[in-house]
Amino acid sequence: MLPHLQRIHPQATMSTITLAIDPGAHGAYAIRYPGGNTAVYPFTSESDLCEALSDLAAEAEANSHTVTAYIEQVGGYVGQAQPGSAMFKFGRNFGFVLGVCQALGMRIELVRPQVWQKCYPTKTKKGENGAQHKRELKDHAARLYPGKKVTLGNADALLILDYAKKKERA
Repeated sequence: MLPHLQRIHPQATMSTITLAIDPGAHGAYAIRYPGGNTAVYPFTSESDLCEALSDLAAEAEANSHTVTAYIEQVGGYVGQAQPGSAMFKFGRNFGFVLGVCQALGMRIELVRPQVWQKCYPTKTKKGENGAQHKRELKDHAARLYPGKKVTLGNADALLILDYAKKKERA
């Protein structure tokens, strides 16, 4: 087991581990364990992600938990013109993450950026000033997760995790 994954404690009834993934090139994934503990990790490499998610799925199965993965559903346009090679890599990351989660038997919820970002209003729109928009989203994540080191790289994953929590309560 990877040292960064927490041990999951069994509970009397089946409960859910929530996984939130930002599949961008500098993306991250965040996990909410039964009981509310959260963790966030950078998307460093495909092999590291595979190993971490495999460990998570094994721990969940051993403790009769389910895993629901909320994956940001990316499209071919990110607010400004991008070279075809960059968009291909972005789509490849999305497909890779989706495939790994499906292969591990996780329940999948795709969420478009426009949907989860509505929960976190910003003064700027992504198309107007993308850098400022990202900083405002990072500020939301820092307020929601004061004990975590929130960066521009992991803020989206944490906000998708928070969106998932809100959706699951509804």
